[in-house]
Amino acid sequence: MLKKILSFFLLIFVFLPSSCEDYYNFEAKKLHEKAKELIEESNNSAFNIDEKIIYVKKAIENLNKLQKKYPKTKIAKSLKKNNKINNLNTYLKNLEKESNLGKIENEKKQVLTYIKKKTDIANIEFKRRNFVNASLLVLDAAEKSIVEIDDPRSKIRLLNKIGEARFNLKDNKGALKVI
Repeated sequence: MLKKILSFFLLIFVFLPSSCEDYYNFEAKKLHEKAKELIEESNNSAFNIDEKIIYVKKAIENLNKLQKKYPKTKIAKSLKKNNKINNLNTYLKNLEKESNLGKIENEKKQVLTYIKKKTDIANIEFKRRNFVNASLLVLDAAEKSIVEIDDPRSKIRLLNKIGEARFNLKDNKGALKVI
């Protein structure tokens, strides 16, 4: 009887670790498959860079979770060996740079359309002989274009000049109304 109990416990202790290892491999495989799906979805969203960034971040999160929870599984070891997480991190940095460049280009387009709109309106006002309004509109456009200058001293100097011109124009406008 004692031999049967001992053999039963021996079998339990032999199969228990192998079943845990199978469970860990199964969970690691699920996380790895989810990360693969996210990477494929990021590749499928061809034009929207922000969506790609979200998918890649989630994939990296899943792979890091896999590395942290199940470091002794075959999948985790192969991820370390192939530097897949590092490659995804560099890919993510490149996507973020591309996204930032796109945002900067979009802001530049908005500034240019604003400047064009103000100068067109100023041209109309000039043709109507509203010189003060035309000048103020040109100053608005100039003020918006100064945003693109990187040197802070030049920015401040130009903004001060625009402020003086605005002050002089408003004084002249007031003087014209009085007369």
